[in-house]
Amino acid sequence: MAVLLSGKALFYCVPKTACSAISGYLISNCAGQWVPPNDIFNGAQRPQVEMKHTTPAQLRYYLNGDPPTAVRFCVTRNPYDWVASVYFYARHSFNAASNGTRVWWVDANPDFYKDSIRGSFREFVGKHFSKPGKSVCARWAIDCDLVLKYEQLPGNLIALLESLGFETDQPLPSVNVTPGRPNDLLSVYDEESAQLVARAFEDDFVRFSYSHLQHEAALDA
Repeated sequence: MAVLLSGKALFYCVPKTACSAISGYLISNCAGQWVPPNDIFNGAQRPQVEMKHTTPAQLRYYLNGDPPTAVRFCVTRNPYDWVASVYFYARHSFNAASNGTRVWWVDANPDFYKDSIRGSFREFVGKHFSKPGKSVCARWAIDCDLVLKYEQLPGNLIALLESLGFETDQPLPSVNVTPGRPNDLLSVYDEESAQLVARAFEDDFVRFSYSHLQHEAALDA
């Protein structure tokens, strides 16, 4: 889903960057609207246009042109933190699917979710997040005027919304928190997995001034 704010702004939902909390806040407090309002499958297993994590290309296809908006923004996150959240969310989703809660993203990419269960975190990172050129937000940020940092929420979000003339009296809620994810990332990462993520997400570390962290450093969530 992208959230259109009365033609003033467009928020792209990057997975595991508090996008559920932010999109709900924008809809409840800033007259936001989901674009599109649901997944569009067109007969395929995977949506041709996703509701929640619509990319700029998907949105242009759905709208048959550019969205009518002035400011486009999304949120990024420290890659160490993000990869850990993706891993534990994948484990939760696979277990839920195994217990009968079927969702298209597991059915469409079963090996990714199975790998979160049948191997270690290091093996999961090595298989899915070790190639150079990875990015938390690049698929969405390519169309954005602003990329907010997860670590600076909610202050940076509130400042943006107020600059656009929206009331921001309500606090940003905590929504869709990843189940089973430890707060201490030192209990998740070893030195090898930390180095793999540092190399794979090098562009994000440089662009958003995230520090390269060794396993011995504090990787607090």
